[in-house]
Amino acid sequence: MEAVVTRPLFSTGHSLLIPEGSRLVGDVVMAQPARCLHRNGKVLFVFRQIKLPAGAVEGIQGYLEGVEADFDAHLALDQEGAAHATSPKTRFIFPAIAMAVAGLSLHQDYNAQGVPDQDMGGRAESGAVGLGLIGTLLAQASRTLASGIAFTGAGFSVYSTFIARGEDVVLPVNTPVKVSLGARGDEAGGEQPARRGLH
Repeated sequence: MEAVVTRPLFSTGHSLLIPEGSRLVGDVVMAQPARCLHRNGKVLFVFRQIKLPAGAVEGIQGYLEGVEADFDAHLALDQEGAAHATSPKTRFIFPAIAMAVAGLSLHQDYNAQGVPDQDMGGRAESGAVGLGLIGTLLAQASRTLASGIAFTGAGFSVYSTFIARGEDVVLPVNTPVKVSLGARGDEAGGEQPARRGLH
């Protein structure tokens, strides 16, 4: 894999160290695909060389320090510099709501004359949890159907949240990243490792 330096790197004495347009060349040293039980994937890569515009090639050690990915990508870096997909904690909310609605769909209310209440609002809610707008309409046919749709939706929600395969790490072309040069976590001369925006 390659990254292009988009901002030049200068020394503390303002001497040019790495010009804009230089290319970092790296290798993927660990790739873990997403797995079942909603375990997300992880990728770790290290930059080994830098190719200067003039043609010179130098050995380096470069590690990811940041990734400017879309919010929907849910990417984060761990302490080792590996990029991994994260799952928002809010994903647990809908399964809880779906299970509660499915449980309530079994309850039958009666009016003052002892006649079963149609409870159109409750059926609509049960159908919406299972199949959205279509479920809202279908659920009006009967309480049994509404309850079935609700439990189907709740089951699918639980499966997709806790059992299904997690998310893979995807870094589209031209994704801006920050790279630290030098051994990860080291400090030279009391200064932080050099960081510059690359893509």
